[in-house]
Amino acid sequence: MGKKKTEPFNNPFHGLKLPEPPPAEPEPALPPPAQPLPRRHEELSEEDLWSLALDGAQPLQDRKARVKPRPESLSVAPPELDPDLEAYDELRALVTGEVPFDISD
Repeated sequence: MGKKKTEPFNNPFHGLKLPEPPPAEPEPALPPPAQPLPRRHEELSEEDLWSLALDGAQPLQDRKARVKPRPESLSVAPPELDPDLEAYDELRALVTGEVPFDISD
């Protein structure tokens, strides 16, 4: 029979001690939840709601004429596009899978 080995295997970290963990900081107290706005005890009547809706409205000067929308100004130049927009578009297409991703090099 062979001799039993009583020594443990080589443990290079045997003499090291783990550092003490830092003391846990108390969590900051959460502010109390916001109180909901107080509800009115009386509900507004239909007449009150209608008067609020019409507040600031003025009658038409000529009731026979048609109301036409204002034409949009065509003289305003469109905002300048971001120079990296094309790169962003290519990256979006790769991420969404719209274009194939080829790694041939």
